[in-house]
Amino acid sequence: MSTINTVQGTINFCAAFILNRPPMNVAGNYQEPALTLANLIMSTVLGPPFAWQWNRNTTTFNATQATGTDYSVSLTDFGWLEKATVTDPSGVSTEIVVVTSLATDSEQALPFQICPIMDDNAGNITFRLLPAPDQNYTVTLTYQKSPIPVTSLYGASVGSITSITTSPSVYNASGGIAGYATLIGKYVWVSGTTNPTGYTNQTNPNNGLYLVMASSSTSLTLQNPNAIAQAGAAGIIQPATTWAPIPDKYNFLYNRGMLAHLHNIYDSATYMQELQLFIRELVGCSEGLSDTAKAIFLEDRLNQIRTTAAVQAATTAAPKRAI
Repeated sequence: MSTINTVQGTINFCAAFILNRPPMNVAGNYQEPALTLANLIMSTVLGPPFAWQWNRNTTTFNATQATGTDYSVSLTDFGWLEKATVTDPSGVSTEIVVVTSLATDSEQALPFQICPIMDDNAGNITFRLLPAPDQNYTVTLTYQKSPIPVTSLYGASVGSITSITTSPSVYNASGGIAGYATLIGKYVWVSGTTNPTGYTNQTNPNNGLYLVMASSSTSLTLQNPNAIAQAGAAGIIQPATTWAPIPDKYNFLYNRGMLAHLHNIYDSATYMQELQLFIRELVGCSEGLSDTAKAIFLEDRLNQIRTTAAVQAATTAAPKRAI
């Protein structure tokens, strides 16, 4: 499963539905609110209780009789713990229960509970076993990875455009395109190119989000059928941030989530509708949840949405006149 769809692509998709109101750079805040909304959607999709096969990882650590209950493990991508097993010296493995908190205990036996008790925010997670091991065990952890923060919709510039030719659309750059080979099949953001002489439209069609079709040592061929031949373009090319690790086949999730939250910003009556659809679609395609767990989560979130709708309706009602 691949991920080439970009956050900018989702923003472009949503533009028409919010009547071309600005989704970013609002009130002088760079890339906001779209940037924070992308992180909010990532956290919702990748956070508990949703477990995904494409976001799963495993690791092991040794639990010894001498160490006791607590074990610090370096896990820079740890999100939340799904399952754990302990394997004794003879090779017999036993699944143990994952809980949210545990007290310390000096009793020694085969551990039957585990808890991620502490995160130092430096990539080290402390796990607590109960009871303390009575011999040396290998503990195997299966966990969901944490969301990768979206810090920008675009990466650092990979080339300064010197000219653009068409049929096909070739964007030439001075000094070559850094890492050009890795960009094939991905999207890049082109910006800063000025309108060529005689071109009267306010928006230059050479700018925008385009798929990289091919490359050479000094240029990229982009899928832009509307490109205009232009010398001295002076723009830049930046790799566009994708929705990784969410696979492209789940594009309906983040597209719906972004649309719902953008509607909320502009006080659209369709916000609650879109948000409910986002939650229902997320629960519907989620993995690792029983039907009962899905029903409980869905009902809880829908109740939150209804409460939010009621509060918004109350605060936007006509104010009472002062007496």
